[in-house]
Amino acid sequence: MKEAPQFSRRTFLKGAVATGALAGLGSSFFDFQFNGLTVNASTNKKTHIFQNACPRNCYDNCSILTTVEDGVIKHIQGNPANTYTNGVICVKGNSYPRSVYSPDRIKYPMRQKGRGTGKWERISWDEAYTEIAKNILKIKKEYGSTLPICLNKYSGNFNVLSDAVNGMMASIGYTTSALGTPCWPAGIDAQTFDFGTLLNNDPESFVNSKYIILWGGNPAWTSVHSMRFIEKAKENGCKIVSIDPILTNTAAKAHEHIQIRTSTDGALALGMARYIIENNLYDIDWLTKNAIGYQEFFNYIKNNITLQWASEKTGLPVSLIERIAREYATTKPANIWIGYGMQRHTNGGQNVRAIDALAAITGNVGILGGGANYGNLDTYGFNYAVDAQKTRKAVEEEKTAPST
Repeated sequence: MKEAPQFSRRTFLKGAVATGALAGLGSSFFDFQFNGLTVNASTNKKTHIFQNACPRNCYDNCSILTTVEDGVIKHIQGNPANTYTNGVICVKGNSYPRSVYSPDRIKYPMRQKGRGTGKWERISWDEAYTEIAKNILKIKKEYGSTLPICLNKYSGNFNVLSDAVNGMMASIGYTTSALGTPCWPAGIDAQTFDFGTLLNNDPESFVNSKYIILWGGNPAWTSVHSMRFIEKAKENGCKIVSIDPILTNTAAKAHEHIQIRTSTDGALALGMARYIIENNLYDIDWLTKNAIGYQEFFNYIKNNITLQWASEKTGLPVSLIERIAREYATTKPANIWIGYGMQRHTNGGQNVRAIDALAAITGNVGILGGGANYGNLDTYGFNYAVDAQKTRKAVEEEKTAPST
């Protein structure tokens, strides 16, 4: 059996730096990939540059400039006019032209010739639209509703029209949909319980932080544009702490990497809370004005949580838990970035709630550069409520209009 290669921390960092550098390269670096792909082009080329945005399901929705010559995409690049993405797109974004002209791309509707046969035939778009529409109407007539239709879509492309599918189906009738997703619902429920809704600080506000805990997240790979603001905060003197079971690219860039046991994040947060409460490092003014039930939380911590218990669960020394808790509680504004991976297991939502409590008891909620940042729902997808409000307004105006 071939011996597995051994990697040192230095080797890891070299590879991480190389990978990170690729994320910032322009499309010219990837032009060589397109050799051998057949595209139609004429000698009298007309060049146009289009502004568009990446629809992938990530943090950033990068602003993109696409250069098209005679109807053919030649290359794409980040839009430097966008202050958030700053003219940079990731490796996946840079590969879009290859996806468009890939010989493996499915370009036409296909219909299976017999369920389960694996044999397919090409049909026209009109045939596809007609067959789908007829089947929807057939189901509605047979069952008296469209509830037998299962509408289940997630991840992949999240462009502006993604949620238009929901609107179209809703205009026909009810559908049966899967509840929740495998992605981030435990954290959503947790922060909705704690804060009323999932509405966190703008990622650009990281530059105002004095202490940042990147808890179970790896933005150096998964949110490259947000990482730029974390690096800026670091330049401004902010301490960066990464809490993660593995040495990620982000952990390598942090001032300190705390290698916690997998899924014990809640225990660490509760242990930190015990130290903060025991040493009177909490913000009683903020709690009095903004929090409900904090006395009960304090009693629970005092009666059920010890630093020794937290240490045994997490595999971290008591002295380390005490120091991180003290640094976090005594530095303001302090910010925690909660990674999605943390809440994808048993008690994941409760782990997020324990971390939310740290932000609350230290008064780091609702301040610039602070917070327990997880995500934002208020900027997500179509706002059908806007259309509903317009409709209600039109109805009210019609009611109050003088009769003729």
